[in-house]
Amino acid sequence: MKDMNQQWADLENKIEKLYVDAKHFGKEKPQFQYYDMMKDELNVAQNTWGMFDEFKKDLEVFQDEEWLTFRKKGYFAFQDLFIKWSEQLKT
Repeated sequence: MKDMNQQWADLENKIEKLYVDAKHFGKEKPQFQYYDMMKDELNVAQNTWGMFDEFKKDLEVFQDEEWLTFRKKGYFAFQDLFIKWSEQLKT
């Protein structure tokens, strides 16, 4: 997603430059048929993958713990994580 975001930012810069150039030369603003639709789809994908990245970071906390320490307190911490993400996904 990070590479795609960079490519999208480059594309938006080029489109903005085309708009400025068209205005400078007195031409109509160019129309890009699928630009808005793709922008919306990209935003949805960013939100989805952003949420997945957050979940993965929360889960990595458990991965880094030693089994002996996790065994005693980890069940409740993992249960709290599960409840937190269940509520977050419902919204």
